[in-house]
Amino acid sequence: MREQIKQLMSQGVAGWCDVDKGNVLYDLVQEYKPSIVVEIGTFGGRSIGAFALALKSLGKGIVFGIDPWESAPCMEGVNEEANDTYWSNMDWDKIVREYFDFLRRNDLLKYHAHLRKKDVDCLDYFPDGSIDILHIDSNHSAELACQTVDLWLPKLKPKGILVMDDINWDGVKVALKKIEESGTVLLNSYDVSASCFGVYQKG
Repeated sequence: MREQIKQLMSQGVAGWCDVDKGNVLYDLVQEYKPSIVVEIGTFGGRSIGAFALALKSLGKGIVFGIDPWESAPCMEGVNEEANDTYWSNMDWDKIVREYFDFLRRNDLLKYHAHLRKKDVDCLDYFPDGSIDILHIDSNHSAELACQTVDLWLPKLKPKGILVMDDINWDGVKVALKKIEESGTVLLNSYDVSASCFGVYQKG
């Protein structure tokens, strides 16, 4: 299966999930066998692909991707100028087209659903305690990262798994304090070539 993740990550879609992170996400699905995975901030679909591939191997479950695919939400809160410049120049039509082509090409659409909305507009779709694995990789400003944790951590099942991306970013570090205060514990942290992320388990 490592070879399948490597092949998936070599297909040139936008994003920063590399082979190492893809393997971790795949292994989490294999271990916890989730029915519902939610990823907030899908961008080009690389990590969604890893989740969906793992669900396909189990023959069950669905990963919900949440991303409005618009520049403005990426620039909310206080961010560095380079961040705002990057997102303001994004070709979202190209991102969306390549995202669905990627999933279709790898026969993963059956295990995936996308909500093209801001995460705050998707809360009612997921009752508290309904999500098995939650991956947060959205706006990294302190304000928005904290808001996302506050709103979405209750949606995670007891003993559910939280994957928090870019835990070395200043804004995300503020949100990590909220995670720790909630009784959600760090299982492992990873510093790979394209991303630094943590895997947590809800108490």
